Amino acid sequence: QQPLCAPGLRRLVIRSIPWTISAPQLLSLEVTLDDWVGKFGRYIVLLPDLLGAFPALQALTFGVKAQYGWRDVPIGPNSVHGIRHSIRGALTALDRGKPAVDMRCLTNLVVKAETSGSPHGQFAVLLVTLLWRSLTLHEALHVHFTLSEGFRPALQLLEVMQPHISTPKLDTMAVTYRWPGAQLAINLL
Repeated sequence: QQPLCAPGLRRLVIRSIPWTISAPQLLSLEVTLDDWVGKFGRYIVLLPDLLGAFPALQALTFGVKAQYGWRDVPIGPNSVHGIRHSIRGALTALDRGKPAVDMRCLTNLVVKAETSGSPHGQFAVLLVTLLWRSLTLHEALHVHFTLSEGFRPALQLLEVMQPHISTPKLDTMAVTYRWPGAQLAINLL
């Protein structure tokens, strides 16, 4: 499929993935997904490469409200297990030397991932971990993650963020845990 060519586009708001848009001057991207996990889950691993098509991007807001439930298929690439497996596969590829996507202009990263209906969780944390590890952020001055699900994997996320957290540029960090609702918010300012 040929990408939509929008050479002058500066701001884009979309409600689905994948998308095929060529917008080299894009400065602000807002992606909001609200559906059952199996519908868009397989495309999540493509997200870093899709973002690489926007070299001038300064602000990214990515919101996911994913629901597990009766629509989920029990096995296959669109199953909850298959989606987790795909994300873990993408993380393994990074471990084995796949280069991260250079996002040198990105200064504002906001990720809100909320999942419901699964006793196992992990989708939100795996998504944020994938984004964090897949993107090279040179001057990300404001980073905000809000995750709503189980917290065992959240410790892994903090470990992944350690190199950025330990830089002298970072002088303020807020970690908020809310209960009930199982919400973790991390702000790097």
